[in-house]
Amino acid sequence: MKKIQLLVRVPGASPEEVHKGGLAAVAVFKEAGVTPLEAVEASFAREGWDLSGFDPDYEGYSAEEAEIAGLWDEAAVNAAEVACSDWPADRKRPEFAELEILH
Repeated sequence: MKKIQLLVRVPGASPEEVHKGGLAAVAVFKEAGVTPLEAVEASFAREGWDLSGFDPDYEGYSAEEAEIAGLWDEAAVNAAEVACSDWPADRKRPEFAELEILH
């Protein structure tokens, strides 16, 4: 099994806050029983479908991949929410964290 690393970026967050956000992102994948790699691959498949013009006959993107790709998005939102949870209410928060897979 290849060892992968999930890189999380949350603009304006401290390293400790980013770490908390990363744990929150990983929790999304663990709860669903999906690896971050599977989720990013499904997200790439979704991009292919997007580039096809959302062609209903496009065979490179399944309903299962759509569900898994949604986990990638959910993890990015969850990471940002947790990382910024202690920020003052008037501080602008990013809508999502930037997630990246490193091999």
